Amino acid sequence: MKTQNNMTENLPNANMETYQTSALDSRTTASNNQITDLDSQATASNNQSTASNTQSSAWDSQATASSSQATALDSQARASNSRTSNLNTQSTASSSRP
Repeated sequence: MKTQNNMTENLPNANMETYQTSALDSRTTASNNQITDLDSQATASNNQSTASNTQSSAWDSQATASSSQATALDSQARASNSRTSNLNTQSTASSSRP
């Protein structure tokens, strides 16, 4: 008889443990879902960062090309000014001749 009483007394404890385990499983599942959501958000954020970095690199390349073009135009302008100066010198020398 004592064995039966012990078994009967243990049933509420077993039910409570099952309930607690089920509650922990539910919280673990909810936590895992949150982690998955956060991972997805982090991935989206990383993708956005990569796109921004790519765009920034393209703009840097454009700025470098523009700068090179400006340098080339500046060199052309200097060469043109030098030729004009030479022509002015020649013209002055020509005008000074009797």
